[in-house]
Amino acid sequence: MYKKITEEHDPALSGFELENGIQGADIFDSALLYNLALDREFERVDYVVKSNWYRPDLIAKEFYGDTRYEAFVILQAGSIKNIRPGAIIKLINKGDLDILRK
Repeated sequence: MYKKITEEHDPALSGFELENGIQGADIFDSALLYNLALDREFERVDYVVKSNWYRPDLIAKEFYGDTRYEAFVILQAGSIKNIRPGAIIKLINKGDLDILRK
């Protein structure tokens, strides 16, 4: 049905898989997720959701310029259920998020 596009097909996808930032088997034991949730050094911007319900891809495209950031939008929102018109999500700016991803 749908063909998954991988790094092999598009080298620009390298480093965008959320799993690349997870250490070991425990998703909650991760420096990336800890920093994403709690690190106050990184500037956060109040983003008011203007899109349809449950569309992190649209927010990622508008805020970060690329839909591949949608997993990071969901994590910063706390849940996909929190992505609804009028909700405010505190998003880390793209430059800082790219530093965290590395």
